[in-house]
Amino acid sequence: MIDKNRINAKIIFINERLSALRELASLDENEFKQDKRNIGSACYWLQTTVESMIDIAQHIAVKKGLIKSTDISSADFFEELAAAGIISKENMRKYRMMIKFRNRIVHLYQQVSEDEVIKILKEDLNDFETFLKEIANFIAKKEG
Repeated sequence: MIDKNRINAKIIFINERLSALRELASLDENEFKQDKRNIGSACYWLQTTVESMIDIAQHIAVKKGLIKSTDISSADFFEELAAAGIISKENMRKYRMMIKFRNRIVHLYQQVSEDEVIKILKEDLNDFETFLKEIANFIAKKEG
C-alpha cells in the first residue's frame, strides 16, 4: 500500500528546497558567482531534491508492483511510472536527465560548472513542480 504520509513528507521537502532554489535563481549571474556558498548550496539542494523525487518514484513503483527486477537503476523507476501512465513519457525523459545531473554532482562534481547550475536554476526548476503535479494527480485518482 502506498504510504501517503511518506510521499507528502517528500513533497514538503521538495517544495522547501524549491523555495530556496528560487531565491538563488533570483540572483543575477555576477551576484550568484560572488559568493561561493551559492554554488554549493544550489548543488546540494538540487541533489537532495532529485533524490526525493527518486524516493517517491521508487516507493510508488515498488508498492504498485511495477518492479520486475532487483537490478534496477534510479532512472528505471521513472520508466516504470511512465509505462504505468503515472507520469508522461516526455516528462520521464526530463526526469532521467535530472538524475544524470544528480549523479554528476555526486560522482563527477569537478565537472559541474557554475554556468550549468545557473542555467538549471533559471530554466529548469519548473520540472520539479511538473513531477509533483503528476504525483498529486496519481494520488488523487487513487483516492477517487
